[in-house]
Amino acid sequence: MFGSVSLHVARHSAIPVFVLRPGADGAVTLAQMTGQLRIMVPLDGSTLAEEIITPAIALTTALSAPQPGALHLASVVPFFTAETADELDQVVKAAQEYLVSIEQQLRQREDTADLTITSSVTILADVAHALVELAETGKGMEQIKDFAGCGVIAMSTHGRSGIMHWMMGSIAERVLASTRLPMLIVRPQEIRVKQRSILDKEADEVSIGNEAEFPSWIGLL
Repeated sequence: MFGSVSLHVARHSAIPVFVLRPGADGAVTLAQMTGQLRIMVPLDGSTLAEEIITPAIALTTALSAPQPGALHLASVVPFFTAETADELDQVVKAAQEYLVSIEQQLRQREDTADLTITSSVTILADVAHALVELAETGKGMEQIKDFAGCGVIAMSTHGRSGIMHWMMGSIAERVLASTRLPMLIVRPQEIRVKQRSILDKEADEVSIGNEAEFPSWIGLL
């Protein structure tokens, strides 16, 4: 399946992966990306999820040129995050404050000087569905002028235990399987380093095992 293969590649790639669907069933092609490109960046409150931000900035800047690009930071709060309405309100408020803090950080960067940056918090049980609907139709974003959706969805493949309590990997997989938009997928550096450490350790163990089983020619003399 196209989606599962793409996600598998993204999960093991040391560099960001940009996925475009075949030009069928209303899929958005690269040729259709003209003018200012708004990229939606879903965030769950985790630092791992935030690693998508810099690649997303680079992509919207490159594809929007000579116009400035645009980013939309999106968070979805599932109903099951809280047991009471008051608790849910607190989670939503925390999510809003979190996105505001990210916006403030981004506005201090040199590479975002000309970018349009917006954000939103949505309450819906199905996180993946909410993200796809927001990106493709701009539903619920009537308060933002000229917001008709986004041209690309950019996500990290990992990120958990954030404010919104997502499992970013499974959400990314569901979004990729259902959206007609291109996706930019990034595997966080922390995950790459950890896996590389594990692979190096396994390689060392294999090497030591081979040396024990097959002595060097000096040892045979």
